[in-house]
Amino acid sequence: MILAYVLTFLTAFLLTLALTPLVRAGARRTGLLDEPGGRKAHVVPTPLGGGLAVAAAALLTLGGGTLAAIAARRGWVQIPLPSDARVQLGGIEAQAPRLLLILAGGVIVLALGLLDDIRDLRPRWKLAGQLAVALVLVVAGDIRLSLFTEEEGGIGYAVSVVATLLWIAGVTNAFNLLDHLDGICAGVAAVSGMAFLAVALQTGQLFIAALLVVLVASCAAFLVYNFHPASIFLGDAGSQLIGYLMAVTTVLFTFFQPPYPMFSYLVPVIVLAVPFYDMLRVVGIRVAEGRSPFQGDRNHLSHRFLGLGFGVRQSAGLVYLLTAATGLAAVLLYHVTGLPAVLVVALVVVILVLIGILDSRGRGDRRERGGPPAPGSGAACGV
Repeated sequence: MILAYVLTFLTAFLLTLALTPLVRAGARRTGLLDEPGGRKAHVVPTPLGGGLAVAAAALLTLGGGTLAAIAARRGWVQIPLPSDARVQLGGIEAQAPRLLLILAGGVIVLALGLLDDIRDLRPRWKLAGQLAVALVLVVAGDIRLSLFTEEEGGIGYAVSVVATLLWIAGVTNAFNLLDHLDGICAGVAAVSGMAFLAVALQTGQLFIAALLVVLVASCAAFLVYNFHPASIFLGDAGSQLIGYLMAVTTVLFTFFQPPYPMFSYLVPVIVLAVPFYDMLRVVGIRVAEGRSPFQGDRNHLSHRFLGLGFGVRQSAGLVYLLTAATGLAAVLLYHVTGLPAVLVVALVVVILVLIGILDSRGRGDRRERGGPPAPGSGAACGV
């Protein structure tokens, strides 16, 4: 199976590398550009639509791989496969309808984001679209959080459905809001995706591992063009798609494992602690100041690092490092119990406190310096 995952990673990575320049050229020809000005820090018009390359690579890799697996299982084609991979063909075919539903939802989320990139869609309509897609996944695919003991149609089931809708919308928008500085959204998705991938592999959740391999590979390849100075942005289409795929993947997960019951249910929250912190922080500031929670500003964590004097690449690297720290802590929860598990969770709390201290210091330093970071510090399309 390791060879299959390596080939899947290389396919998604190389497809994204090849497709992104084509999307970038198409965006320039059609005028799909993020113009500089206002709170934006980039100084030249920059192509949007990078999410189209990520989406196409993911669709081709997952769709092509699934079709090849079905064809091999039914004997339509002869594909040399190791025995441990061949025994998984039946499972891949069984998961095909669910995968099709997930990908169809992703296309809708991508389309909503692209419409927002072109026509500046109202936030309420984006949220309504995200919730509608999530509801279809729950009803048609029974894709929902199973933290609760429920009878079909009972109160537990209703709570599960509502929690799933809120989770998918929350994670989708957390990554959408991360798209405010070169490389932040794709980089954090790649790092957190690797943490989830480690959990999936060590708990034997192979279908979820395959989804994560594709997501990590596509995001990592896109960083070649999106790391500062970015030559193309994800756009709302890309950041929402990445958030959606991360959300759905974590819903499919079974995080609770009997050998390590202590705190295992906290794993998704711990892995995504940095995106959640950033989202809750900026939304809280905006609401406290009487502004719309969707109104863009420079109150994100990476902006705080810029305020402390770090460069764009350094700020992105610090966000990656913090994400990796919480991700590693989450992975460790599947190797320890008792007091060591408590200490791991305590470490996460310490990391969040450290983030809060850096956050507050960065805000104070920016005020003392009298304004936002210097132009050229990078920007994206999130808010």
